[in-house]
Amino acid sequence: MRRFGWWAASLLALSVGCDDGDDGGATPADASGPALDGATGGEDMGGAPDAAPGDAAVQADAGDPGAEQMALALAAARSVERARLESAIEFVGQPRATNTPHWQAVQDRCATAFEEAGLTVERHAYGTGTNVIGVKRGTSRPDEYVLIGAHYDSVPNCPGADDNASGVAGVLEAARILGPGDHARSLMLACWDEEERGLIGAEHFVARALTEGTAIVAHFNLESVGHYDTTPGSQTLPEGFEFVFPAEIGALNDRGSPGDFLALIGDAELNPGATADVVALAGPLELEVVALPVVAELRTLGPIRRSDHAPFWDAGYPSIFMTATAEYRNQHYHCYGGTDDAVDFPFLTKVVGATVGAALLQLDARTDVPPAPMGTVIPPPAPACDLTAGLCDGGHCVLAAGDDGWTSARCLPLVPGATGAEGEQCTRPDGLVGIDDCAEGLICAFWGQPAGDPQARTCHAYCREGGDCGQDEVCVAIGNANHGGGCAPGCDPMDPQACGEGLLCSRVGSWLPLGVGYICNFGGEKARGEACVSFDCAAGLDCKNVNGVGAQCMARCRPSEGGCPPDSRCVEDVAEGAPDDFGHCYPSR
Repeated sequence: MRRFGWWAASLLALSVGCDDGDDGGATPADASGPALDGATGGEDMGGAPDAAPGDAAVQADAGDPGAEQMALALAAARSVERARLESAIEFVGQPRATNTPHWQAVQDRCATAFEEAGLTVERHAYGTGTNVIGVKRGTSRPDEYVLIGAHYDSVPNCPGADDNASGVAGVLEAARILGPGDHARSLMLACWDEEERGLIGAEHFVARALTEGTAIVAHFNLESVGHYDTTPGSQTLPEGFEFVFPAEIGALNDRGSPGDFLALIGDAELNPGATADVVALAGPLELEVVALPVVAELRTLGPIRRSDHAPFWDAGYPSIFMTATAEYRNQHYHCYGGTDDAVDFPFLTKVVGATVGAALLQLDARTDVPPAPMGTVIPPPAPACDLTAGLCDGGHCVLAAGDDGWTSARCLPLVPGATGAEGEQCTRPDGLVGIDDCAEGLICAFWGQPAGDPQARTCHAYCREGGDCGQDEVCVAIGNANHGGGCAPGCDPMDPQACGEGLLCSRVGSWLPLGVGYICNFGGEKARGEACVSFDCAAGLDCKNVNGVGAQCMARCRPSEGGCPPDSRCVEDVAEGAPDDFGHCYPSR
C-alpha cells in the first residue's frame, strides 16, 4: 500500500460542504472437493458458527431466488480454507520488490493458480512491470466483468505479510473456489504489479480497459487485509475522517476504537450493491465491518486513494477498497519499527470469505449495474516522455501539472534561455513546477535552500528511482507524480549540523523505489510526543505513526547505543534507504 502524508485540510474543506436478475443459479465447485449444497467451514472461518435455519441471510424458499443465491454465496464464503491461506502467505510473504527473484516466483504462483482454476491467463507486461490476469468468460453476460485483485509486489527488504501477501492469498483462494464454476458474468482475477511504486500496474490495466471498452461492473480490491487487534485504541485514523464520516467514526469511537474490523471504502453511486453484498455476508460470518460510502467529491482524497482501486475510480469504474487500514493499525507497516510478518488468520479467513461470497452474487447477476459514467473523473496520464533523457519531440521533458490536475512527465516547449546547469541557481517564470529555466533533464527546486528566499532554487537532475541519482543523493517524489521526481543531496539524520541555517535534515517517504531518505528541507517546531503531519517536527525528530496513538514526533536513535528516554525503546528502521544503525524511540508498550 502506498504511503501518504496529511490530508486534513482537504477533508475538512469537503466536510463543510457535505451535509433482482434471473441469470443466476450457477454453483461454484472446488476441484478438490467441497460442495456448496450445505458445505460449511466453521473451523476454517475462525469459529464463525454455521448458518442457523432462521438466519435471514440464508433462509430460502422456493419462491425467493434472491435468498437462494444468498445461501449459495454464504456457502461459498464458508468454503474458504484457513490452511490454504496460511500456505499462500508462507510462500508469498518474503521480500518481493518488482524485478527481484521472489517477485518472479510470486508472479508465477498467481499464473499457475489461475490456470489450475480453469481461467485463461495473461501476463500483462507493460514495460516496467507485469500484471497477472485470469479470465473465465460468463455464460449469458460475458461482456460484464467482476474483478477481484490484489498487488503482489512489496516494498524492498520487507516480507509484506499484511501488505500485501494477505490480499494475494485471498485472490488465490478466490480462484480455487470461483474459477471452476460457470457464472452469468465473466470472472476476472488479477495480481497487480508496482502498486508500491505508485499504482502503476493498475493504471496501465485501466488505461487499456478504457481503450478497449471493457465493462467492469464490480472490483474488489484486497489491500492489507490481515492485521487484527481487539485492544481498545489500537485503531487510528487519518486526520479529519471524523468530519467526513461522522456517524461511522462516531460508532467506532463508541466501541473504544479497536482494530477489529474490515474497512469497506466503496463508491456510493457506481455500484453500491457490491458493498451491500459484503455487509450482508459479514453478519453470519461474524466479521465486523465499517462501510464508508464515498461520493464523487471524495474520490480524490489521499487517504482513500492509496491502493489499486484509485485508477478504477478515476476511470468511472465501480471499486471497493477493502482494507485492515495498514499503518493506522499495523505499527510495522512497510517494516517501520519492526517486520511486517504477522497475519491474523481467523480474521483473514472471514475477510476472504465475505469477498468470495459477494463476488459470487455479482457474478450471477443478482442485480443490474448501470453502465459506468466513463470519463467523469480524469485518470492520471501515462508518462509522455522519458524524464531522464531530457529532450523530447518539440521540447523539454518535464514534470508538470496539467489541466487534468495531475503532475506527470510532459513534453513542453523549452523556456527561452533554459540553459541552467545542475547546481546553478534557477527560476520558475510562471511559478509552476517543471516550467523553469534549467536545461534539459533538470528541474528547478528549493531543496537545500533557505525558506526565506523564494528565488534561492537550484537545478536538480530528474529521476525515476534512487539509482538515477548520485551516490549521496535521494530521489524525491514531486507533487502527485507517480512516475518521477528529482535528485536532492542527502544528509545524515544523526548529525545536528548536517544542514545549513533554517533547514533540518528531514525524512522523505517511500513514493519511489528508493524507499526512504533524508534531505535538507524546511522543518517545524513540534516537540517529541506531539501530534504531527509531514514536516511538522523539530530538529532530531520524525513524524511517525504509533499504533493506538496516531502520528507523533519521535526521536531518532542508534540501536547499537540506545539513548532513548526511559519511557521508550530504540527500534531499528529497516525501510529501504534508511541509514545503517538508525531507528526511532518508540513508546514502550
